[in-house]
Amino acid sequence: MFFGVALLLLSPKFDNFHFFEFYAILSRSLRFFMTFLMHWTFKTGYHEIAAKKFLSTGAPFPTCKSWKRFHGPGSVEGWILVEADSANACYEHAAEWAECLDWEVTPVLTDDQAGPLIAKAYS
Repeated sequence: MFFGVALLLLSPKFDNFHFFEFYAILSRSLRFFMTFLMHWTFKTGYHEIAAKKFLSTGAPFPTCKSWKRFHGPGSVEGWILVEADSANACYEHAAEWAECLDWEVTPVLTDDQAGPLIAKAYS
């Protein structure tokens, strides 16, 4: 792909109009992802219902870039770490399990993402 883009950019027919058209197409095709931490807890009296639903369905997660589910052994809580381009998958999954689980969904940043923001705030 890089070689093709380089040839296109070096072409004598690649004027400003074509550059902006190319840029518009490229920017629409780029996707930016956010990370969300979904924390769930069982509603009182729903542990067995939720466990049976989980065992029978596997609790599939809606389409997103990636997700990982974590369970707190011996507790009534767990977490799902989600990478997605919007909160839509988080909302869809939380709505599907809302009968049995209470949810807190928080957008989170890595150290590399948060560092420059903290530096900007305190400079």
